[in-house]
Amino acid sequence: MKHFSSSAAGSAVTFADGCLFLNGGPAFLLSGELHYFRQSRENWQHLIDEAKAMGLNCVASYVPWLLHEEKEGEYDFSGNLDLGAFIDLCGQNGLYVFIRPGPFIMAEMKNEGLPYWIAEKHPDALPVGFGGARPATSTLDYLHPGYLADCKKWYNRVMREIAPRLYPNGGPIIGVQLDNEVGMLSWVTNTPLLNENALLRFGTWLKEQYPQETLAARYPFSPDDKEALVKGCRFPEDPYSPAFHRDFGRFMRGYYAEYLRILRGYAEEEGIQDVPFFVNVHGTGDTRLFDYPLGLSQLYEGWNGGDMISGGDLYLGEPREGNYQDLYLGNALTACMNKNGSPLTTIEFECSDGPYCSLNDMRFHPAAIPHNTLMTVMQGAKMANYYVFSGGENTLLRRPPHDGDDRMAFTSAMAIMPLLALTAAITTLSR
Repeated sequence: MKHFSSSAAGSAVTFADGCLFLNGGPAFLLSGELHYFRQSRENWQHLIDEAKAMGLNCVASYVPWLLHEEKEGEYDFSGNLDLGAFIDLCGQNGLYVFIRPGPFIMAEMKNEGLPYWIAEKHPDALPVGFGGARPATSTLDYLHPGYLADCKKWYNRVMREIAPRLYPNGGPIIGVQLDNEVGMLSWVTNTPLLNENALLRFGTWLKEQYPQETLAARYPFSPDDKEALVKGCRFPEDPYSPAFHRDFGRFMRGYYAEYLRILRGYAEEEGIQDVPFFVNVHGTGDTRLFDYPLGLSQLYEGWNGGDMISGGDLYLGEPREGNYQDLYLGNALTACMNKNGSPLTTIEFECSDGPYCSLNDMRFHPAAIPHNTLMTVMQGAKMANYYVFSGGENTLLRRPPHDGDDRMAFTSAMAIMPLLALTAAITTLSR
């Protein structure tokens, strides 16, 4: 596979009509997720060599806020956390870089990759679900003012490493992802954002959507009565419960879109210009596509309204009689939802074994990867990012949460993706 030549300062990364362009020329990116923070710095070059041997022309990585700022205001970008050095090394080896700086990253990290001090600092940003229940996973109200203020500070710091290394500035970075799988945690835990900040916004939204007489017939409470609004949404009753679920789902689409616009604004203020922003879409699970349309629906306004690129998270395992069509449908649904000319991309394209080296008997046949790759390319994809090409070791946190193991993540170490698994696909794509 051809590796694109080094970028020239002043060139831009653009997209139109379903195509991705680097310096005006059409591009196809075959990427692999390589977590610099899970590897010793001495091992970076070896893994980059492996990536090039596989035919990859791009490397992707999350940037874990949890590790870079374990204590508020004390940043660490040294050793194997030297993000700038890692990006530079990729560029020196002729690889592009797709960077994913959060704030949320998930990535099997503790606290979804956010520093623990944020929730401690803003306890009212923790969502409250139906019946006043707390979520089973770590998530926050995306539009909570305190959380956003800390996100802005994080972007201010991390973009110092990213902005000088953008493709238009002569560096290898061709795209920046905003947050990760927005809305997924609330959906998975069935714990919507029913904390006070979100519900007050919902009340304002209701008044914008419906005349007063319609609202009075639709709900037994007024959006202007904060106490009644909060109680009515946390404990929805018949006959207005179906109306509430429909309205709140529609409201949250705009809520997520506003969050993405705010993050984009933070990034642009710090010099992220002339490269696309990406939004990844959640929803596949248990090797099927059943819930993926929900992720598309939740984030549709976010990427189409903000001139961004959508990217699916496709975890479909081995193609077999019961699910072989799901990959095709997932790509087709994503492409038809791209109303802004953005290219078809897969930001998390499953590879290697399904459970990421946890101790069970789930393993995929090596032929599954080249089959799924070729199928995606044939549908017109312009980028596929293998998750995970190489993870590494989950080391101890410097400020342990005392949760039983005190490591950065809750999975065992992730292994490098088998090189032979892609032989057929790489050979075909190289022709």
